[in-house]
Amino acid sequence: MSTVTRKYIPMAIMIFIAIILFVDYFFETPPSYKQVSQEVQNFNIIIAAFALILGNARILELQGKKLMKREPEQWPFSLLMIGVMVTVMAVGLIFGSASFQLNWLYATLFQQPSASVFSLIGWVIFYAVYLSFRIDNRQMLFFTIIWFFAMMGNAPIGGAIWDGFPAIQSWIELVPNTAATRGYYIANTLSATVIGFRTLLGRTSMGMGE
Repeated sequence: MSTVTRKYIPMAIMIFIAIILFVDYFFETPPSYKQVSQEVQNFNIIIAAFALILGNARILELQGKKLMKREPEQWPFSLLMIGVMVTVMAVGLIFGSASFQLNWLYATLFQQPSASVFSLIGWVIFYAVYLSFRIDNRQMLFFTIIWFFAMMGNAPIGGAIWDGFPAIQSWIELVPNTAATRGYYIANTLSATVIGFRTLLGRTSMGMGE
């Protein structure tokens, strides 16, 4: 494959699409231009849908190979995954995406197990934090105090022991945590802006131009 086909043509397409969306977002454009921008976004939705189909097909291929080879301690999980995927896709195609049957499968097969997994992860994190906390400096002491009040404010037992725990936890969340979170969002936005300008200039980090 030539360098033009492999490098410069994808770069030109990406820059062209980025300029169309950039101008439509930041400037007042005529209705005809907005229609072009909307068509570009519709193409993005179509491409994402095909990518999702290819991803599901790849998952079925990999899990199917493991199932056919009867890999030890793996093939029952591959069988379960394939069965769930095929069942959910079949129900969605037959009854529709807003059907009771599909919503019931989603709530039964995803929401409830997810809640159970997240609850287990919470206890694992609690145990990991307990093992990691070695108060040997001021920073660790400060972090331990903040973690203690945040945990006691969120846990029901904290409010039962002392009603001040929820108030302190709320202040920690609304004041210092909000300030730190906004700083993170600002830095993230600036980083996204830099990446956007690098894309417009054709200097991306994906090997298309440096």
